[in-house]
Amino acid sequence: MSGGLFLATGLLSILGTFIKKISYTAALVSPIVFISVGGGRVLSILLDGIPVDGLFKATI
Repeated sequence: MSGGLFLATGLLSILGTFIKKISYTAALVSPIVFISVGGGRVLSILLDGIPVDGLFKATI
């Protein structure tokens, strides 16, 4: 589900490197998205407990 989100954020970041008009947006959106996803995973672990070993390793 988050694969499309990562793809779009990555493309925005790359395009922001070359297109001056969207560089500010790219610099703002990318950290917000990645911090939100990481925070959601931490919150999920806190609320639901530690998942099976394979999923926990994928998180780290």
